[in-house]
Amino acid sequence: MFPTRGTVGVFIFALLSSKSGRNYVSNQYFLFMNRFLFLSSVLLMWGGALSAQQTAKFNPYTSEPLPEGAPEWMKCLADDPAGVNYFKMDSLFEEWAACNVDVRVKTRPYKPAVNFFRRWQKAYRPFVNAAGKIVLPDYGAYYARIDSLNTRNIRRSRNVSAAVWRSIGPNQTVSEGAKPKDSQACVYRLAVSASEPNILYCGTEAGVVFRSEDKGQNWTACNGAHFFGGSIYALAVHPQNPDIVYAGGGTALWRSEDGGNTWNRVPGIQTRVNSIRFHTGDPNRMTVTTAYDPITRTEGGFYRSEDGGASFLLTLQGIGYDHELKPGDPETVYLMLRPVGGESTLFYTSHDGGATFTASEMLPFALNAGRLAVSEAPGGEDYVYALVTAYELYNNKDGVGKPYILQSKNGGKDWVDKTTRVSTNSWDSRNSFFDLDERQGGQGFFDMTLGVSNKDPELVIFGLCSAYRSTQGGSGGWGLRYGNTAIGGYTAHEKMHPDIQDIAISGNDTWIATDGGIKYSADFFETPGENRMKGVYAADYHGFDMGWNEDVMAGGRWHNGDAVHMASYGEGNTMHVGGVEKATGHVMLSDPKKVYFSDAGRYVMPERIDGAVEVTYDQYFTDKKPFEILKTNGRIVTDPRYALRIIMNGRDADDDWGARDVYQIYRSENEGLSFQSILDTDHERVSNYEYARSNPDVIYVCGYLDIYRTRDHGANWEKLPERPFPEEISDGDTPLMLAVDPNDEQCVWVTNTFSPGAVRYTTDGGHTWTNPLGGELLSQTFCWIILTGDELNGVYLGTNDGARVYYKDDSMTEWMDYSQGLNPGARLTRLVPFYKDGKLRAATNQGIWEIPLVRQDFRPVAQPIALNLGNGDLTDNPGKEVWLDSYSIVKQEPGTRWHWSFSPQPVSVSNPDVRNPKVVFGRPGSYDVTLTITTPSGKTHSRTVKDMIQIKKETGMEDAGTVSPKVTLSAERIVSGQNLNMLVSGMPEEKVVTIHNLSGHLVQKHHLGQGERALQIPAGELPAGVYVYEVKTRNAKVFGKFIVQ
Repeated sequence: MFPTRGTVGVFIFALLSSKSGRNYVSNQYFLFMNRFLFLSSVLLMWGGALSAQQTAKFNPYTSEPLPEGAPEWMKCLADDPAGVNYFKMDSLFEEWAACNVDVRVKTRPYKPAVNFFRRWQKAYRPFVNAAGKIVLPDYGAYYARIDSLNTRNIRRSRNVSAAVWRSIGPNQTVSEGAKPKDSQACVYRLAVSASEPNILYCGTEAGVVFRSEDKGQNWTACNGAHFFGGSIYALAVHPQNPDIVYAGGGTALWRSEDGGNTWNRVPGIQTRVNSIRFHTGDPNRMTVTTAYDPITRTEGGFYRSEDGGASFLLTLQGIGYDHELKPGDPETVYLMLRPVGGESTLFYTSHDGGATFTASEMLPFALNAGRLAVSEAPGGEDYVYALVTAYELYNNKDGVGKPYILQSKNGGKDWVDKTTRVSTNSWDSRNSFFDLDERQGGQGFFDMTLGVSNKDPELVIFGLCSAYRSTQGGSGGWGLRYGNTAIGGYTAHEKMHPDIQDIAISGNDTWIATDGGIKYSADFFETPGENRMKGVYAADYHGFDMGWNEDVMAGGRWHNGDAVHMASYGEGNTMHVGGVEKATGHVMLSDPKKVYFSDAGRYVMPERIDGAVEVTYDQYFTDKKPFEILKTNGRIVTDPRYALRIIMNGRDADDDWGARDVYQIYRSENEGLSFQSILDTDHERVSNYEYARSNPDVIYVCGYLDIYRTRDHGANWEKLPERPFPEEISDGDTPLMLAVDPNDEQCVWVTNTFSPGAVRYTTDGGHTWTNPLGGELLSQTFCWIILTGDELNGVYLGTNDGARVYYKDDSMTEWMDYSQGLNPGARLTRLVPFYKDGKLRAATNQGIWEIPLVRQDFRPVAQPIALNLGNGDLTDNPGKEVWLDSYSIVKQEPGTRWHWSFSPQPVSVSNPDVRNPKVVFGRPGSYDVTLTITTPSGKTHSRTVKDMIQIKKETGMEDAGTVSPKVTLSAERIVSGQNLNMLVSGMPEEKVVTIHNLSGHLVQKHHLGQGERALQIPAGELPAGVYVYEVKTRNAKVFGKFIVQ
């Protein structure tokens, strides 16, 4: 809406509103009105600037139209994005996703709507109060907060840790077989130095700027702890000094004079910066375009500076989408801007460096947004290209708009539509644009780039969701037979990740930024490019999990699917295994090489990064899957005694979710093969759940109001006597998170993730609650709690808004800020300890980070676990080899000692003084299992699991040592047409049985599940001959042969 600033503004608005459609107004009158609008806006600006600045509210969101495929309820986000209830919108999105699998996996028809919601959600999340209201601060208060957060990363008191967080990746990503994969981090902007073209900068969606000095082969963060206030929307490098760089970050313009090591905010610009240009003749002269905020009425548009960016003058108000300076004539400025109150984006030309402009139309109908590009090629000085999206009257609807590629050869005086559009079929390869791009311009301005060759002005690259390269000034179809312009995205995803963000050109060297990273070409992408993003660690993790005794990390990432890190791959090296954009990722405790993603499946990862991924566990989680939505990683929690026994807040694995599923806790005793419900909260949403290590029959489940507890492993449940928070703090709309003391089942800590200072703990099972916070921590919201269980009762807290970590134990009177090195604007997706190496790790929207635990020498907390059991009843399989291991809180340094003891004594123990012995219990009895751990400094702890193993009948087994793998056949020679029975012993884990003929050809393949011993081989299907069988597990192989006569 046009901002009313006095009677002149009212007159202009009324005059424009009286016209039924711009297409019916003559071109001359239309140009006159837009010029009149511009001049009036400038006059009004000076009169209202002071009062506007005094009352302006900061708004982190750039308004955008409702995309195609959006549900009706989402319309309010386009109409009044800051005026809705955040929690209500969040719930509506969850319900929408719950009923539509295409929304959950973000197929192309629904992608614009899901991303539209996600951008809104991400922008306003830090400004939501406990009631769900979006509360926007004054500009002064907001920028003061940013400055304060950046200052806090300088160590300032004894209560700030000297330890520093460091990034551990992902630094580079590969697919199976170690093939480079451009699915790592979303890069929004690129800029190459004109004076030293080996130097580049890139800016990410996550809000980190990186620098390369070798044409993008390696990247280093430019002060990764600096908080820009949001994503990086614009970059520019000084034409003579590559260490001077400007970044449009969040809603501010930032300047660095030391290659990005330090940044200072440039005053006077307070909205999103979309483009930055230097005057090539005088680098002290700069021009900038920014957005205009209709909600806060903050000034925006086209700015110019003549003092090296010390001050800027607004000369044209509106939404400035992009601008370029004419090669060889930097006084000529080309600009795409939508004037305040205007219905269409216009093309503007200035011949005095942006002091004054002349407006013109590019197409005979209204334009929504666009990008510009010029060429430095010989003979291309007057070329201007525009990639635009348009609202056509015959197809005028809410959406992003039809795409067009336009070319001018006379500086924008005349335009030629170079779009090839011969069919209404969006998949027709004769058209310029493919599918989602053709239907509605992809995602419009959020995925839009344009670049022209410096060698040939007819050679142009343009991109929306897909990327296209035309040798005919923009013309040509994307298909092979009609121009083959497609070079990446959905048309050629094997060549380039979809969603094209930016392009940088230096001679023939060309870099393209996408949602997956950066591609480089030495020939303007005449041939497919190569990945150039090593070191760009800013992957947006929405889900995360980690191994316990092995260094394995798995997580689902926004834009870039599911990835797995293993220590054996090398630090920072990541393997992409598929998936879409889910908050998922689980490392199975029974075997850390087994990972599960709800959108991709279950895999066994190779030891080497160039190895093959085994997909042999696709039968798991086929009944239920973890409840995982856009931003919430549904946890799979393991019984501390039996690794195959898991609980989770689940949902039906088919496309339609049961209405009550999300209010239930499910248990599996076979690691996801089957489930049973053990708790129904009666329509209270579940947010968190934990076993009590000290007594694993006790489980706590956190709702949005109450905390539920069972003392008999799910047979009976009760609510805790008192809620941790009063109704004014927790009214059922915000999730609670909890942690249970590893040594005391009565001690529980709880947070309310959206209420400042809402942390409570109980030591009496929920009868009374205490707030442990004070001072500045009362103003922060917290999500993550880690209770170490050591002799000092150490506690870590992680924030919900921003990335702050605090620590306190019994030796301290105040909380210690343990955040040094973390970007305060990052989001803590999950905070988890890796006790084995004495580390604390954080998965964030800026990759994975780690820091040493505060206490490196601490008393351990022992915990025995059976890796291959879902319960302790071995009555039907008394000879089963049980794989015991330590699920203990201990730093596993050299010299750490382990000792296992049993009562009564089992048949065989491989070695009682190793971390992970193999045991055959064998005889009837109820076995107590004790693990004792002693650290190198002499600190020790024991834990006994009573009745961990039960065998309820006589077995006849004697002390015979470990049972050896053995295969018995019903016969070694059978007649053709008969079947063959196989019995396997001493191999309790999952088995693969293969049968080959003497030529080495595989003729049959069978699977035996964990604990299964018998297999009937359909040998009657086999022709006469000699056959070789192999029974294989992850740890053993048995060969043999049989004959079919």
